[in-house]
Amino acid sequence: MPYSIGIDVSHWQGDIDWKLVAQDGIDFVYAKASEGTAITDAMFAKHAAGARAAGLPFCAYHLYRDAADPVQQAIHFTRIALAASSDWMPPMLDFEDDKAKKLGEPLALRVLRCAQEIEARWLRRPLIYTSAYYWKKLCANSPALAEHPLWAANYTTANEPLLPTPWKSWTVWQHTSKAVVWGIKGGVDRNRAKPGFVNDGGEVPRFVELTVNEKSALDLKAALDAGLT
Repeated sequence: MPYSIGIDVSHWQGDIDWKLVAQDGIDFVYAKASEGTAITDAMFAKHAAGARAAGLPFCAYHLYRDAADPVQQAIHFTRIALAASSDWMPPMLDFEDDKAKKLGEPLALRVLRCAQEIEARWLRRPLIYTSAYYWKKLCANSPALAEHPLWAANYTTANEPLLPTPWKSWTVWQHTSKAVVWGIKGGVDRNRAKPGFVNDGGEVPRFVELTVNEKSALDLKAALDAGLT
């Protein structure tokens, strides 16, 4: 099966030579944009500009923190990611919060609320990044987000990842955190995506009900597109 190959990065990777990344067979890039309601990844803007300048399909992800309000997390993520996620790929919601207090179905419903708010603002259903271990431990295998596409985290040499219950299939599979990629110092998360993920003819995400801050983010996006920042 002709998988697309992608990486996901954050401030932990530091400066990246994106031209070299693009020459090493990488088909798409996700970068951490935000966490909770107040944290912006220090390297997000630089990663976004560099990946896009190198011609790499690019999108963003948000690290969910249950201590923060789920709706406000989605708003914070949109404000940050809106400025740089110009490609049509869906955003990703990263769920692996082992500090969460309200476990089981209540926690799953809070994650769902965050995902629904992201979808309402991006008009694309976000991928849910999680593992069989975390979903069972934290959400008791709740079916609450089963209709969302899965970004499975499972480091294995098997042909298929171990899926969290109740998902029946995966869209993206993070199969290692130690990949060697040109232009990146040290190991990096490497992912496989199902055929069609990168080139499905989708449109650039649209956004609705923009706040003043989000409109300012759109202005920043336009500046990025014009190469003015």
